[in-house]
Amino acid sequence: MLVVLAASVSKPYYFAPALTLLFPAAGVALETWTSGRFARPLRVVAVIASASILAAAPLAKPLLSEDAYVRYAAALGVRPGTDENHRIGRLPQFFADMHGWRDLAEAVAAVNAALPPEDRARACVYGQNYGEAAAIDTFGPALGLPPAISQHNSYWLWGPGSCTGAVVLIIGGDRADHLEHFTSVEPAGVFRCANCMPYESDLTIWVARGLTVSLADAWRTSKHYD
Repeated sequence: MLVVLAASVSKPYYFAPALTLLFPAAGVALETWTSGRFARPLRVVAVIASASILAAAPLAKPLLSEDAYVRYAAALGVRPGTDENHRIGRLPQFFADMHGWRDLAEAVAAVNAALPPEDRARACVYGQNYGEAAAIDTFGPALGLPPAISQHNSYWLWGPGSCTGAVVLIIGGDRADHLEHFTSVEPAGVFRCANCMPYESDLTIWVARGLTVSLADAWRTSKHYD
């Protein structure tokens, strides 16, 4: 198991479903190993290993509050980390990515609700990555938002849907970049999140109007895979 995880080029949790079978198998093996004359020392080792796993559990599962986790990790000398090449906040990316998604959808919904009725009827929401787009698709329907579009990973394959580009609520990015494709781009809100990944906080929500290029052409040439 350790060899597979160490040698794998994918993220470690992709292999996690295999643990469902490995844990009971390991329990049977441990019981067999500790039934002979070496039972006592092996059981001591097993208890120590189990204790270390319990001590590390808050580092792998959200068992503590954010503040308590920060104190606990600091006491163990564990620094927050990420599998990606991004600046990290006070939480490791695994935990940081569990924060802020509904709040993001609510921030976008507030901008959408402030649009004139004719703009709101034809607006679509653009996420810079699949996480932002999925937040809109998960929480947005109850908030009156249309389905999200994105050119990141599988979202690119699903295309722009019914979006015409007439009015687009863009999550994050730079105004200068957006103006290369729209006649008007104005800030309408800001999303902030203390415990998210830094790149998911302080995001301006832009209202872009008047797409100046063919949406089909833009979609073909701007896919973002990673």
